[in-house]
Amino acid sequence: MKKTFVKLALIALPALFTAACGGDLFGPLDGGVDSGSGACPQGTVIYQVKDSVYPPVTGSAVILSDTCNTGVTASQLESNRTVKNDGQGNITLYSSDGTTIQGSGPVRCNASTLAYGPTSISDGACRFDATYSVDLKITANNAFTVTVNQHRGNTMKEAGMTCPQPVSCDVSYRVSQKL
Repeated sequence: MKKTFVKLALIALPALFTAACGGDLFGPLDGGVDSGSGACPQGTVIYQVKDSVYPPVTGSAVILSDTCNTGVTASQLESNRTVKNDGQGNITLYSSDGTTIQGSGPVRCNASTLAYGPTSISDGACRFDATYSVDLKITANNAFTVTVNQHRGNTMKEAGMTCPQPVSCDVSYRVSQKL
């Protein structure tokens, strides 16, 4: 019985260490190059994204659409964003306030579509339900570009305020972040 447990431990420990470090059992560890036997195309360099607050790359933000009439400028979207990496291949992206989740999900081959919502948000004038879809592209170690698509629904005005956005609308933008 003791020999069986020792053999199982010798098999299981490398897998546990790989998973704990955010590795992919079917591909290379973070920072490696896939030789073609894993989940990514041969030669794909797998980049690492660690838990941190990521500053924006100045000049990288672009507003793709704003049917909500927010009046936000591209430079206002260039703000710090927090990333949490669970070490199992899943990333959670937070908005500039550090508490509002914009998306969460698995990352494979340096890309993912993160999702979150609906969640209730107030911008001071309007209260609405926000649902996020975020295309994440990891471009280097601790560097990435996100295309954030926020759908707003059930919009209502805050007490005593005028809400300029329609009942249902969308905001989309792209911005890069890098440590």
